[in-house]
Amino acid sequence: MVFGGFFSYFTIGKNRLFSKVYPPYLILSAFFLSFIIAALNDFFNIAIAFSVSLIVLFASNFSILKNLKKMSFVSSFLIFLCLMIIFTYGNETLFKFYFVSIYKEGLILSFKIFLKSLSILFIFLSFVGSMSISLIAASLKTLKVPSDFIFLLVLSFIHIFFIKNEYKKIKNMLKVRGFKGKTNIHSYKTYAYVAGMLFIRALKKGEVTYKAMLCRGFNGTFYDIYELNLNKKSYLFLVFITIFSFFLIFF
Repeated sequence: MVFGGFFSYFTIGKNRLFSKVYPPYLILSAFFLSFIIAALNDFFNIAIAFSVSLIVLFASNFSILKNLKKMSFVSSFLIFLCLMIIFTYGNETLFKFYFVSIYKEGLILSFKIFLKSLSILFIFLSFVGSMSISLIAASLKTLKVPSDFIFLLVLSFIHIFFIKNEYKKIKNMLKVRGFKGKTNIHSYKTYAYVAGMLFIRALKKGEVTYKAMLCRGFNGTFYDIYELNLNKKSYLFLVFITIFSFFLIFF
């Protein structure tokens, strides 16, 4: 109740994540908490971190059901990693079926990794997930991050979405032509052609972007249009994150 009431104070309106909190504080808090959570070893602290991250996620109006498909790739990789640890790590066997064994140490370690990974994911989704890439870049500039890194982040974001859209176009084009992937030479050649087309289009997009930046007088300096101002909620948010971090570290 206390945590829910506190975080509801920062959440303004539907689908607006901590909109009145100073964005650089959100990014710093997400990174700082992720390092602390990753270093936790005690189940009690891990459970507290997971519970608070889950409360923050719900308080930020993040729709898990709508974004379940986007989270499925990360979750599937995490589950695969945990299963490998369960079957390969440890000395004390809990269950054995022919040549497959489940170890006690592996089960405990995989459960800790699973909870900590989800906690970090929920923290980033809550604090940074709703920010636009331009706001993230402006916040990083405020934090004195080098301009080269900011440009690399922004351009990578743009090109990833460009490649994604191009892949959708090629995929639809293959569907229209009745292509169905099979384990034969024709399918393998088609996949190779798709990869080559994506590479060529990404290369051309990079050249166009570079020429456009030169035409606009690019000199290596990142300019933004945001006016990031501190307020009372930002200070309260920072105080709470600091107290919570010390709680995890010392207890």
